[in-house]
Amino acid sequence: MSMIKPISNNDNKTLKNVIRNNLQALHEFCEENNLTYYLSDGTLLGAIRHQGMIPWDDDADVCMPRKDYNRLLELSGELPKPYKLGHFSLDPHYIYPFIKFMDSNTEIIEYFGEASYKAGVWVDIFPLDGTYKSIRVRKLHYALVRNLRFLFQLRVRSYRAPEDKTSTIKYWLKKIIKPLLYSIIKAIPKSLIFNQMDFIAKHVCTDKTSVVGNLYTSIGIKASHKKEWFEEKQLVDFDGYKFFSPKGYDGYLTNLYGDYMTPPPENERKQHNIQILK
Repeated sequence: MSMIKPISNNDNKTLKNVIRNNLQALHEFCEENNLTYYLSDGTLLGAIRHQGMIPWDDDADVCMPRKDYNRLLELSGELPKPYKLGHFSLDPHYIYPFIKFMDSNTEIIEYFGEASYKAGVWVDIFPLDGTYKSIRVRKLHYALVRNLRFLFQLRVRSYRAPEDKTSTIKYWLKKIIKPLLYSIIKAIPKSLIFNQMDFIAKHVCTDKTSVVGNLYTSIGIKASHKKEWFEEKQLVDFDGYKFFSPKGYDGYLTNLYGDYMTPPPENERKQHNIQILK
């Protein structure tokens, strides 16, 4: 399948309005149920650098301490309409390893090569788990979850041929090994892979470590942070709304992005491969 054309300016405005409404609905639900959340990743960066969404961004990210993340799943049936949660424990056809908070009155489709997933406009919610103080052991922790996430996504999204031929050896290894691996993975229940991945991700109790992070990321231990940065939260401006950020946002954003107040060059401003349907 060819790449979907970038969404139009009008569609982008509509998408961002729905995302902001999603964040407000999530904020209100968390407040009503005493759940802790924080804006995270590029969404927190947008709040601090732009006081709202990054102009070229097309999604929103939130993280929650694991106990609050699990509690949100337990309360999924109490969400007000039109909101719902997407998660593998709620839908066996779900293809992501983390929660999506969705507006079911809307519809977008995200493409992964020949595969795709259709759902309401969403906010990604990642669990904030404990991890190891030792850099070496932490790298192993992240690598185990990353490899299980790869197997999970291969299992639920199906095999697609590699497109990048920059490295001939790497291309042919993927061309030969990946379909063989997929034929084996198809025989393993999706739930088994997901449960192993989730078990390892939350293996370290946050009360017994000084380091926490998002283990469902592709950037490795760069997504691990000092727990003290999350011990307090504060409201920050976000396009006319107010949402929670960790009080230690400066350390968090510096850890992720370095000089985070300087926008990247235009050729590094990435968007997702999505299409708005309604």
